[in-house]
Amino acid sequence: MMRRSHFLLLSALGAATLLPCFWAPQSMAIESDRRKNPTKDLVGLEMAPLAKIPLGTPSVNIDLLNCDFLLVHEKRSDIEVRANYPGHWHCESTGLVRQTQVARCYPGFYHTSNGNNLLGMGTVPAPLPVEQFCINITGGGIYMGGKKMPVERKLSRPDSVGFDMNESGMFLDGHRLKPMNIKGSDLEVDTVKILLPEDFQGGLYLTWKGSLPAKMDFWSGGKCRLLISGRGEFDIGKINSEADLVVDSGGRLRIHEFKPAGNVCRIKSRNCGQLTLDKVECSSIDMESRGVARIDLRQGDIGTLKAVAAGESRIHLGAGQAEGKPALSLGQSELKLEDKSEAMVVSCRVSSLKIESKPGTRAHISGLIDQFQTEGKECGAIEVLRERQGPFKD
Repeated sequence: MMRRSHFLLLSALGAATLLPCFWAPQSMAIESDRRKNPTKDLVGLEMAPLAKIPLGTPSVNIDLLNCDFLLVHEKRSDIEVRANYPGHWHCESTGLVRQTQVARCYPGFYHTSNGNNLLGMGTVPAPLPVEQFCINITGGGIYMGGKKMPVERKLSRPDSVGFDMNESGMFLDGHRLKPMNIKGSDLEVDTVKILLPEDFQGGLYLTWKGSLPAKMDFWSGGKCRLLISGRGEFDIGKINSEADLVVDSGGRLRIHEFKPAGNVCRIKSRNCGQLTLDKVECSSIDMESRGVARIDLRQGDIGTLKAVAAGESRIHLGAGQAEGKPALSLGQSELKLEDKSEAMVVSCRVSSLKIESKPGTRAHISGLIDQFQTEGKECGAIEVLRERQGPFKD
């Protein structure tokens, strides 16, 4: 059975002492010259063309095991798939893109042509137990499990002092950290890039199970169905098509702008999944969190909301105020809380809020609420800090 990898995705802001099995999101940094020649990796393997898929394909079906994934749109007349290990993929002209094998990588540093710096435990067992495998980044070097990592002899950045990191790699006093080259291991992690036409109108069906970074610039074509699991964070700039979202098994999905088409959008977060919508605008959302999952809707405007929380999961609506006004506006809203779940409605404007809760659940309500009611003979702990009756007035 193939072991999933655990990597740190490091931002260019630097870091202190870090532990494995976690990674922090990095802004997508792709230089203009790399856009002109996207097949060349700055450090490792070239990205080889795998397939050309016609523009009129009804849908793109992507099944990913564990890879550094990037989907971007550009001015072009077809869909192109590129990867650093062509033998690890199966592609069809019908729109199927499936990863069949994961690169065998030992603990260390890997830089990818998608502009990511990865430092972590790799895809094969570490020489030390997980709890002992710490990563320390200091001014004098980077240590993994107590062993100092090598740097290139060549001075790549003469003006750099101490630890530095950008889209070209990681540097110590101007010397680039060496990518791993251990006997019996692959040269780098799997990296794949999918280039779509800006006007592509087909659907997207994507399954993601990895712990490496995944990015998509936007989706405005046909229906978008995502199943996100694993330990990695899947980052999407914008979705403005019909969408169904499921986050499962520790997966993390973040969408910066969510404006789904259609009458009803369905989102689910299960087990340890985390789903975050930074800004959302839609007519209706049905959402569900179970296990120890979490759903965050931070800002925006939603017409009708129905939400169910079960297990020890959490639903968080709102994230403070924007220019003195509530950041999230909700119309008719229903919250159903079961088991030991929690809900927070923070600084929201709500026209109608109904909560059905059971003993053991908790709800924290703080906002401008026109109508508020609870249901059930036995309710959980409901705390209303600020409630306003009647129409909201600016």
